[in-house]
Amino acid sequence: MSAAPPPPSGGRLALAAATALSLGVLGPNLPALGRAAVGARGSDALKHVWSQWWAWHTLWVEGRLPLSTELLYFPDGGAFFSLDLANALLSAPLRGLLAPVAVYNLLMLLHLPAAFLAAWALARERCGRGDVALVAGSVYAFSAWVLSFSLASGVTETLFLWPLPLILLYAGRTLRQPGLWAPVLGAGLLLVQALACTSHAVLAGIGLLWVLAEWLLERPWSARSSAAAAWDRALAGRVLLVLAIVVAGLLPLYLGVSQTVAEGIYARPLSVWGSFDPRLLPETQALSLSQLIWPGSGGLRVHEGADRLYISGYLGLVGLSLALAGARWGGREARSALLCALLFTLFSLGPSLWLDLDRSSPGWPNPAYLLAWSGLPFFNSTLHGADRFIVGASLMLGLAAASGLAALARRACRPCPAPPSDCWRRA
Repeated sequence: MSAAPPPPSGGRLALAAATALSLGVLGPNLPALGRAAVGARGSDALKHVWSQWWAWHTLWVEGRLPLSTELLYFPDGGAFFSLDLANALLSAPLRGLLAPVAVYNLLMLLHLPAAFLAAWALARERCGRGDVALVAGSVYAFSAWVLSFSLASGVTETLFLWPLPLILLYAGRTLRQPGLWAPVLGAGLLLVQALACTSHAVLAGIGLLWVLAEWLLERPWSARSSAAAAWDRALAGRVLLVLAIVVAGLLPLYLGVSQTVAEGIYARPLSVWGSFDPRLLPETQALSLSQLIWPGSGGLRVHEGADRLYISGYLGLVGLSLALAGARWGGREARSALLCALLFTLFSLGPSLWLDLDRSSPGWPNPAYLLAWSGLPFFNSTLHGADRFIVGASLMLGLAAASGLAALARRACRPCPAPPSDCWRRA
């Protein structure tokens, strides 16, 4: 009997699913593409429409770096950095053709399927099946947090999600495979993520530590390890290449941006290490434990400040169930991803742990967050948005869920030597 053919890679199916889900979310807005920005009334959306246009106009029309503006402290001006600089660069070819609002909406329609496909590619790399990897793309790109904070609140730099899974994908290949493409692409994508969204770059850094830990658990220095071939001088060269690219790119970015974030309309001090107790902050936009499991609008928190922000940390019952199945039957990789998801979830709760939806009690210290605040470089850059760590939790949860679905598929297709009636009773 011939061996069964391997499962299809699923590239076309993934593209179709990403497109269909994105159109399902944003399709109703397409008739108003050029005259109304996607987002809730009173949200941050119109500020980001302007910020994207300002960064593009300053760079391409005025011909200067968008690091200052005369619109602050007029007439002298002041330091200002647009958090949407990467979105402005990405959408530059469209700026001369379409109105700012239309470009803003098209960026959302681009980012959602791109995030789906990136998470799908990482999950396919890990579980070897393109069909079951679809669940990872769905859990990551269409999480409750993305739909509420990135879309409804209009905070579009947080929608720049697609580099993060690819950074982890190429990091794994850098450690396990020869060649220079993986380290160069991985390092370049890390720079893109740092420019696009600092908090997501912090997530990428923690994810890289997770990739390294997984690789070390394979004992690559052992002659019996499947990763033994990667334990050589070529590996050291690839790692040094990554470090050289990242340092050469991040250093000027850090020096330029750090001069702009302590002023302006919203103070965002940027430093390598946290210099104060984060529990003293008046607001960290952190999640509560109840928000993680509370479905529907009941778990949606509205933050009223200079604008209206919508925050939901609901992780999803289906994704959680499949991830637990992965932990039970999916092997060490699934359990590793679920453990990393738990760590990101703890970070998303902020410096204090709150049980109820309104975050009013009991306010216990969160040791995981406080240790990371003091021990991880640039972790403190998330001081006004601890909830953003739920993005990392969604990615890892999606990877564990894909492994769980693959394990359930294997168990369902396992041949049963007993009569069909006995197999049915066992099931």
